[in-house]
Amino acid sequence: MLDVHPPHQAAHTWKDFFIHIGTICVGLLIAVGLEQAVEAIHHHHQREYLEEQLNEEAHHNAGRIASSYNASDAELVWLLGLQHDVQAMLAGHGKFDYRPRPEAEPGVPVLWDLPISGVLDAARQSGTVSLLPANLIYGFAADNHQTEISYAYRTRFYEQLAHQQAFESKFATAQCPATPDLTRMSPQQLDTYSKLIGETYAAGIAAKNRLRIAEWVHDGLIQQRSPQQAAANKSAVMRGHPNQFPPSAPGTPYTGTPTPPLCR
Repeated sequence: MLDVHPPHQAAHTWKDFFIHIGTICVGLLIAVGLEQAVEAIHHHHQREYLEEQLNEEAHHNAGRIASSYNASDAELVWLLGLQHDVQAMLAGHGKFDYRPRPEAEPGVPVLWDLPISGVLDAARQSGTVSLLPANLIYGFAADNHQTEISYAYRTRFYEQLAHQQAFESKFATAQCPATPDLTRMSPQQLDTYSKLIGETYAAGIAAKNRLRIAEWVHDGLIQQRSPQQAAANKSAVMRGHPNQFPPSAPGTPYTGTPTPPLCR
């Protein structure tokens, strides 16, 4: 708070009066200027720190998106192979063992590792997000919005996968409760199973397409902040469509390395 003290002696002339008024005004201007300068420096440091934290989170999220692509490829190739086996059984081309769901490491199914927005959420709650330039606020908001949509599509995929697994559980055995015995399915049940796999695959394709859009926005944000990093992260435009990877041969487990794309 700024305190204005009255003059020690009364002004006897207009000249003295205006000198006192001028002195007070100059003092007030200097005090307000200093206060604003200190606040501006503080906000500058806050903005620099926030931008640094957001950049680190953006670069970290680029890795999470890449991990999600690997996970989605594994899931989709697995579903295509499973569909291939079921269709072959329906056509009378033999019996096939169930293809287990791919694993990132022994005993752990692959998971989509979507981007996080902890720094941005904290900045919104504290109000420091307003310190950022308008273009960055828009960029990070668009990035966060696409991530939320990707989460919704991923959730839909896992819900559909749960429906498929519920059907599979009807044909599991006590010895292998997580592995259905395809030979126990009738042709009608195989047809139902094939449709469930197709619906799960379609949900996976939709989720990966939404992830691609999220990556476009994310790459654009990183390009705006760091062109070198964006080039290193590989643009989503160069990524192939997930259905370009044909299923593995019947009975062949997923190796973690999809075959080269057949088309663009």
